[in-house]
Amino acid sequence: MKRIFLTIGFLTATFYSTFAQDDSSTPEFGAKAGVNFSNIVGDDVGDLDSRTSFNAGVFMEFPITERFSF
Repeated sequence: MKRIFLTIGFLTATFYSTFAQDDSSTPEFGAKAGVNFSNIVGDDVGDLDSRTSFNAGVFMEFPITERFSF
C-alpha cells in the first residue's frame, strides 16, 4: 500500500512539473545535477573497475521573442 502511494505521488509530481513549452517572458534560472556510472571492457585494459562521478551545473533561459530564447 505504501509503495502504491509513493508511486502515485512520484508520477503526479513528475507529470505536474513537466512542460514542453513555456510562454513566460521572464528569465528563468535553475540548477542541474546528476551521477555518471562508467566502466571499460577489453582485452588490453589493465584496470577494469567501474567509476562513479557526479556533475552539477546551472542554467539560465533568457527569452528574446515569443519563439526564440537564449
